[in-house]
Amino acid sequence: MLKRFLKKTRFESYDDFMQNYEVNIPNHFNFACGDSDIIRPLQTSSCGRVY
Repeated sequence: MLKRFLKKTRFESYDDFMQNYEVNIPNHFNFACGDSDIIRPLQTSSCGRVY
């Protein structure tokens, strides 16, 4: 899931992290339910999320 939002997930140093860390957020992304739409197909159980 991280690769969907981050261009780079491994960093050689703190400086590398500070220079290259970037989060890619799609336009009109809904943080309230956007993660559920991504995780749901990956889950094997039919149990829903409880808020």
